[in-house]
Formats: sequence, structure tokens, C-alpha cells
Amino acid sequence: MTGSADTVSSFLANNHSRHLRNTKYSSYIGVGEKGQQNQQKKPLRGIPVIVLDSLVDYRASPLMANSLKGLPKTLIITCEFDILKDDGLLYRARLLDAGVKVTHLNYMSYHAFLAIQASPYFVAEEFNQALRDIVDFVKGVKPSSQSCDLALYSKKKLLNWGTCQNSFQKIMANFFLIFSLTVGIFFGIIVAWYNSQEIPKGLPDDQLMGLRVFGTGMDILRFLASTASDIGIGESAMENTNLGLQWLSSMLPESDESENLLEIWNDKIANIPVRFYKPKIHGSKRTTGVVYFHGGGFTLGSVDQHHPFTLLLAKEANVVLVSVEYRLAPKHTFPTQFHDCYVVVNTLLATGEKYDIDTNRIIVAGDSAGGNLAAAVALKLRDEDKHLAAEILIYPTLQFMDFSLPSFENHDSRLLSLEQLAEYWSYYMTGTPNMVSSFLANNHSRHLHNTKYSSYIGVGDRGQQNKKKKPLDGIPEVVLNGLVDYRASPLMANSLKGLPKTLIITCEFDILKDDGLLYRARLLDAGVKVTHLNYMSYHPFLAVQVSPYFVTEEFNQALRDIVDFVKGE
Repeated sequence: MTGSADTVSSFLANNHSRHLRNTKYSSYIGVGEKGQQNQQKKPLRGIPVIVLDSLVDYRASPLMANSLKGLPKTLIITCEFDILKDDGLLYRARLLDAGVKVTHLNYMSYHAFLAIQASPYFVAEEFNQALRDIVDFVKGVKPSSQSCDLALYSKKKLLNWGTCQNSFQKIMANFFLIFSLTVGIFFGIIVAWYNSQEIPKGLPDDQLMGLRVFGTGMDILRFLASTASDIGIGESAMENTNLGLQWLSSMLPESDESENLLEIWNDKIANIPVRFYKPKIHGSKRTTGVVYFHGGGFTLGSVDQHHPFTLLLAKEANVVLVSVEYRLAPKHTFPTQFHDCYVVVNTLLATGEKYDIDTNRIIVAGDSAGGNLAAAVALKLRDEDKHLAAEILIYPTLQFMDFSLPSFENHDSRLLSLEQLAEYWSYYMTGTPNMVSSFLANNHSRHLHNTKYSSYIGVGDRGQQNKKKKPLDGIPEVVLNGLVDYRASPLMANSLKGLPKTLIITCEFDILKDDGLLYRARLLDAGVKVTHLNYMSYHPFLAVQVSPYFVTEEFNQALRDIVDFVKGE
């Protein structure tokens, strides 16, 4: 009537129509002054004219028409469990009084049952009968329904149709049975996923819940993303997974007082989207700048998804932090991610002052795939004789030459399994999962066995004599080149000399632990100052345990250690 909900309370209190009581219009609904003597009669001021007019306008209220004579024969269908049932009965009574031929059928069902039960999953006999009755009426045949042969309606008392066949309970029983089975199966799968996770021996008890919940959540998300992709929704399972993660991150509550201490805004640097976190009070001097690259296997993650951690780090370290929204595989493959990250850092080295960043104190940092990108950017800038204050590599992935390192084989988890790692690298290098089996068998890198590159991972030809050495035919050139390109594989760089001081964080129960240990060894051999911290946790514990529901002492200690390293600049 009005295009708004402002008159709802008036409708519910019947104050919009109080002026029509004890008129012919109230007689049409057979109530007279029924029940109104005990209701407070508010004035009609504020009731829109269109509402007042429509109360007695048959175009809005057919029951209020001055006369129903001359109308064609009519079929009225009502439902026993429907708040609109009386409207149909009252109209039937007025039609009969006007001499109109009326067929009235009442069904033991609920409002909109024809729309709902048209679905083959919810069809009921009551629906079938109603459909037959409507068809018979249209065809001019007397409806066959016997259960709805009703007596004349009395204006003073509504009839009880107790003789009607009661299929409503059957309908609802079937609905709740299907619903209960579906919910039961779904939660059964969740419980099975939750309980089937292998928990690393020695993992502290306070970390079990976070690992189980996030592991189960990722299983569910990957399953739904893959199913959606299989039926043509989305471009790939990986992109669907990231959309799901992005949606979930948007559901998280807004951050607390941390945001009151920081200026936070989205911007672009060299056309690359970034998010700035800048202390509101940091004095007149320029401060340390941390450029952060999020993790996610080069295919997942975003500035939004890592916002809780980057926000906390910026607040605790009291630095200007720039979180980079680099492009992701499979849509964008190597070296796009590296290029985006490099361009941002290189630009800040030249223009950081306008953001109150001391360009002599810029640190690159990242977790997982972001750690790879931070290491690669540091190598590139070293080659260009450009100064970084430090690099922070948090459980980084630094090579894809060897998928049989001890930590790879011993520390699988739901949050990062060996198969998932191979899939991430395959998407990063080729935009497809086609290289996964070759990566897992190490057939893509067999030509590098017993070379200087195998010495960088300290294995020589370890274990390869027992593996079938397939020919290299079919290995894409981008993979062969990427194996020894420091932009993809920082551990394979010819030299690590001249790099800034480095903080490497590893986890005891992480398949990437050995990548960090091997990089540490090479950095030390190159004379680089290295701080290495290993935590009794799993990959990626900083992203998981930043949640107040899963925070642990190990997380708090790691955050303090990172902050202390940053402040040491």
C-alpha cells in the first residue's frame, strides 16, 4: 500500500480500520464489533489516505465490494492450516448470498502447498488431489474430491473440517525425515573428517583445537569448491576455494581497539593494490616499514584474509606495514606474483618518505608462499645494489626440486599436505594441476641430480637410485627453468652473499621445515646474519592462532619474537 513497513504496527492493532466498525463493511467479515471493545482506539491521524481508501476499494479488497452479484462461477481453495482460510470462507459466503455458483474445496495442508509440493521431493496426495480438482473445474467436470464436501459456512461459527483426510502430518513427516537425514549425514561427514585427522605426536594440547577445526574447515571448503567446479560453477576448484575463504573472512567480526591506534587504508603502489597500516602516533621521525606478502600457496589468500595478523603485527611493532594484494594463480602464473611484490618494494625504496617510512629501514616479510616471495625480492634487490634492512621468512617454501625431504615425508597435515604443496606449485608454474604426479615422484628434476643444485638441498642423489627415472619429455620449459630461477626457488640461488639480516621461522610439525633449515645453512655459509626460531606448532599456526578462539602461548611467543626482531632495526 505504502512502499514501506511503517504501517505494520497499525495493521496488527487494527487501528487503521477502526472507523469502519459497525458499518456494512464489518458485516462482510461477520464480526461486527467483535473483540474491539477491549482494544485501545487510537486516532486515525497518520494513516495514509491510500490505506484508508483501499480498505473499501475492491481492487485491493475484493471482499469489501458493495455487491458480488453477476460474478462467474467460482472455485475457492482453502487450507486448514492457513491464516488466510477465513478470507476464502467469508468470500464464499458472500458469493452464495449473491447467487453465484461456488465450488469450495478445503485441503488438509498449509499456505502455498501447491507451490511447495510441486517439487517431486515434496509431492503429496493432497497436492495431487488439488491438481485434479482444479483441472476438473477448468474442464467443466465436477471435482472428484470427496473429502472436501463442506457444509454451508456460518458467519457466527467456523466449521471444523475434522473429516478431511489428514495428509499434512505425512507431508511434514517426510520433510523432516529428509531434512534430518541430510543434516545427519552432513554432520556425520564433518565429525568423520574432524576425528580422522592425524595429530602430530608432541603437539601441545592447546593447539589441538585450532588444528582440528581449521583442518576440517579446509576439507569441507575444498570439497564444496571442487563440487561446484565439477558442475560448472566458477572457473576452477582453486579459485572457488579462495572465494570461499574470502567470504568467510568477511564474516569475521571487526577488529577491536587495534584499529583505533592505526590509520588503515587501501591504496595502490605502481598499480598494485595494497593496504597500509600506519601508527596514528609515532612522533615526527620516520619509522620502520614492513612490506608483507601473505601466504596461500601462490593461489589462495588475500590482504583481507590476513588482515587480523597484519593488523596485530603493525600495532605491536609500531611500524608502517604495507600488505600487498599480489595476483594469484591459476589465473596468473609465475613470475607475476614475484613481479607484483618486487615492484611494490622497489617503489617504496624510492618513495617511502611520503608514507613516513624510513627507506633505510624497510623490511620484507611473508609467510609460506609469501616467505618465498620475500626471499626472492630480497635477492633481486641485492643484485641491484639496493638496501633492505632485513627479511622475515615465516615457514617459507623455497624450492620445488625435491619433494622427498624428511619433513615433507613426516609432517603431512590437513592444512598443508604433500599433495597440496605439489598442487600449489603446479598451479603457480603452469596454471594447471598437471604437474602434481611428476612433482611427487621427483621426475621433473631428475636431470639436476648430482649437480650443484642437489648439493643446495644437501641430498646429492639420496634415494634416487631406487626411483624410476622417467624421461624429461613433457616437462614444461617454465618448470625446468623455474627449478633453478631464484625468483621461484630462492634456495637455488647461485649465491646468498650480501643479503640483509634474516629471521627464519619454522615449525616442528610442518612439511616446509626443511626448506627453512636448508636456507638457514646456506645463509650462514654466505656470512649472512641469521636468527632462526623453531616453534612446536604446525603450518600455518600464525594465521590460525591469531583468532582469539585458538590463540596459544606459542603464537604469543612468536609474535613477541617477530616484534623484537623488527624493533631491533
